[in-house]
Amino acid sequence: MPTTDDYFHSTSWRDCSIKGLSIEIVMLHNWIFENMNLKWHIAKKGFYDESNNLIAFDPSYHKEIPKILVIERNKFKKFLEEHDLEIFWIIYGNKHIVGTSFHENKNIRFDINGLFWLKDNNLTGDFYKIEIYSNKLKEHMKEFEGETGKNAIWRNKITKRFKKWYEEKFGDN
Repeated sequence: MPTTDDYFHSTSWRDCSIKGLSIEIVMLHNWIFENMNLKWHIAKKGFYDESNNLIAFDPSYHKEIPKILVIERNKFKKFLEEHDLEIFWIIYGNKHIVGTSFHENKNIRFDINGLFWLKDNNLTGDFYKIEIYSNKLKEHMKEFEGETGKNAIWRNKITKRFKKWYEEKFGDN
């Protein structure tokens, strides 16, 4: 499940609730928001717990910085543990050399994939520079499934078995 959702509101003549103002911020995903029992205070511009402590907010609401969500680490870690969840990041990107043809030179475009997660409070994982016609992460998942007979992904999440297998096979770097 994603951890955040983007929220965008642009004023129109029909909606006078936020007159003359457009808002674009990162919000907590609704499931996390509800299960952490948080309240959204638009005037205070953040997510607060039942004791009115600020738990999460998007600082770009106040400053000209990239849109991100900042969350109180210890409360979020406790929430993840209570719900037997883990945070991981899958990074996708590509590099393309403009002005050349893919048919002339297959090295002009690369996919950049990465899989990262927290282990003992450290970021663990790796990036792969991959030619466009191969996908290292998918290859690892297929290899895992062939060796173990188990799926690497279940309900849109990478399984703990795959993560453990990956760590044992490729190390922590």
